[in-house]
Amino acid sequence: MCVGLVKLSEWARRQGVSHQPAWRWVKDGKMPVPVRQAPSGTWLVVLDPTGTTDGLVRDITEALTSMCAPARAAGCEEPGCPRGGRGDRRGRRVRKFRPQPGFQVQAFRFAPDPNASQEAAPRSHCGAARVACDWAVGWVTASWWQRRAEESCKVAEASLTEWRPWSLPALRKAFNAARHTDPGFAGWWEANSKEAYNTGLANAAAAFDNYAKPKNGKRRDKRMGTPRFKPKRKARLSCRFTTGAIRVDDGGRHVTLPRPGTIRTMSRP
Repeated sequence: MCVGLVKLSEWARRQGVSHQPAWRWVKDGKMPVPVRQAPSGTWLVVLDPTGTTDGLVRDITEALTSMCAPARAAGCEEPGCPRGGRGDRRGRRVRKFRPQPGFQVQAFRFAPDPNASQEAAPRSHCGAARVACDWAVGWVTASWWQRRAEESCKVAEASLTEWRPWSLPALRKAFNAARHTDPGFAGWWEANSKEAYNTGLANAAAAFDNYAKPKNGKRRDKRMGTPRFKPKRKARLSCRFTTGAIRVDDGGRHVTLPRPGTIRTMSRP
């Protein structure tokens, strides 16, 4: 029998997962394949190329799928992690998705090629995402500046303006209340899908988390500056669609998105 050894990080890369969940599986004794620790401390995965069968591949895929959800969702259970944050969304997506045994999931990247009449809709959605992100940044930081002004005037702590939350559910609730009355949205917000605004609000929530958690010692990352407004002419055009009519048509030559509709792609996958 021919037995091979690969590093744990290399094995995780081949399985399509991060090395951090794989390392936790080793520590918890939940690895679906044998592992050995080298004298240097490096963890090695034992491979048996001659004994690998389709049934074994399916078993490993099922084991990885069942263990990936709690491993990815555990990151959003830390104290102080706001509900609806980026880690919480990822955990919910992983727990919900379950590929059928024996099936593989493959992702494709399509470059849209809209015609002259269709180009305005995607650009409008990307602009809506940027405007929603800027609105969230301004809405949250306004309470910061107000509290700072009140503190400079010796206002009592109990009378200070309350901190505004920046979790995604809180931003959604505040945005839904403001879009009907805010002059910046009242005339055109209905022209775009709600996914465009959700993209901007999610980006703002992630930016505030990246700023606050390292500063408060809740995450060991490099400290980031306060979230800033995105300039209109320099911001990257980006928008995410997660719900609604999303499908690939005609062998990958067309994609259908909510509101923009069916758009031709540049090439097949």
